[in-house]
Amino acid sequence: MAQLRRHRQGLAEAGHLTGEEGPQGTAHISGHRQQAKHGGSSRGDSPGGDAESAGPQQADAEAAAEASLFKVTNVDDIDWKTALKIGFFQCLAMVPGTSRSGATIIGGMLTGCSRTAATEFTFFLTIPVMLGWGVVKVAKFVLAGVAMTQTEIVVLVVGIVTAFVLSVISIKFLMGYIKKNDFTAFGIYRIIVGALVLGYFAFETMGMLP
Repeated sequence: MAQLRRHRQGLAEAGHLTGEEGPQGTAHISGHRQQAKHGGSSRGDSPGGDAESAGPQQADAEAAAEASLFKVTNVDDIDWKTALKIGFFQCLAMVPGTSRSGATIIGGMLTGCSRTAATEFTFFLTIPVMLGWGVVKVAKFVLAGVAMTQTEIVVLVVGIVTAFVLSVISIKFLMGYIKKNDFTAFGIYRIIVGALVLGYFAFETMGMLP
């Protein structure tokens, strides 16, 4: 009897060390093991689930904030009056050193367009500008009596196709970046480059450069 009593006491102490006693403790421990095996009772209990649910919520919050600040969030909603105002801002690019895309993006945002819509519309504005520049160049060559050889024509076509493909890739990358980030990096870049250019010409004027 004494040995049986000591055996039962040992079992009770073992159950106490595991935090449970009897069949309920065994079931509870088994449940914990099963839960650990499957990685938690639900997706929401894990950090991955919280991160996945936070992503769309953050995107929706940013879209709502952008819609409250700007009246135009889609490039298709830009009317002719807003487009004309942005076009006037584009004329600032005739000032030496002024970025055409920077002027049009700022103009678009000042006229009520979101960052994404203004940037996308800026790329559309590039089409007539580049087309007009190309027509003027060709007209100058024709009026000057310059004849292009077959090799020069091939080189020109290859250059146009290459520039088009790289432009599409660059625009796609930039639009993806702008949808997630602001223009802080571009502003810092412009300030640094502008300061370097001003410093170069200042030193050159003072004769401090070779």
